[in-house]
Amino acid sequence: MNRLLSAFFEEALAEFVILPMDESAFQFSFSLVLEHNLRTLDSLQLSAALTVDTEDKPVTFVSADTELVATADANGLTTVNPDE
Repeated sequence: MNRLLSAFFEEALAEFVILPMDESAFQFSFSLVLEHNLRTLDSLQLSAALTVDTEDKPVTFVSADTELVATADANGLTTVNPDE
């Protein structure tokens, strides 16, 4: 089991970006809550994705939450809903 978890995290670290959350990220997240009526954790995830999305390295936002996907899409992210 430990080898499986280790392999998963090695692969995940190669494909995912881990971002430190600073004050500006929290402020941006708060704006998303107010503007789009998002839940707190959803707004944190979306603000992080929007922060790292660039033309050189576009982000694909994946969520089964249709409202969150719609908000991410409305903010210019490429989105995938695995339930659809």
